[in-house]
Amino acid sequence: MLRCMVDTGITFAFLAKQGTEQNFRDFRSYGEGKQKLLMLHLQDTYPDLESMEGRTAAEIAQSMGGGLTPEVLDIELDNWTKKSARDLAIAAGFEKYYRLAYDPSSADVHGTWISLDNSNLTRCVQPLHRFHRLAGYFEPPAYLNILQAVQEFYEECLGVGVGTLGFPK
Repeated sequence: MLRCMVDTGITFAFLAKQGTEQNFRDFRSYGEGKQKLLMLHLQDTYPDLESMEGRTAAEIAQSMGGGLTPEVLDIELDNWTKKSARDLAIAAGFEKYYRLAYDPSSADVHGTWISLDNSNLTRCVQPLHRFHRLAGYFEPPAYLNILQAVQEFYEECLGVGVGTLGFPK
């Protein structure tokens, strides 16, 4: 959850502080293209299924304007910008959050070894087994530092909204 929050905050702060009209158009077009891709997957590959929100391909098409609107939308498979998340964070002044939250939590999002080691494996207690790892299920720990980081990050994003965009306090 923290990774998603920081990812969204980095994009928000970048667009608020550095975003050009073209950046905003690219951001919106990317999202609309992803909607079109979901619509096409449902329509062509999974016609009997619905999206996670419970919408059919026809309902998604209708929300996109119906008619020919979805047909003219491009689908960008890479990203809405050619910049990396790190570059966006640096440009937005959010490098600290990229380094301390986004990048480390990427292991959990992508299911890398360190994520599995920290969250899904336990050590065998038999010394003759050389303490090999076993699959286990347990709730990941909730650390107070994470809650503090979330609060600090939220306040930083709020500051961007108030200071840069003139949102009401």
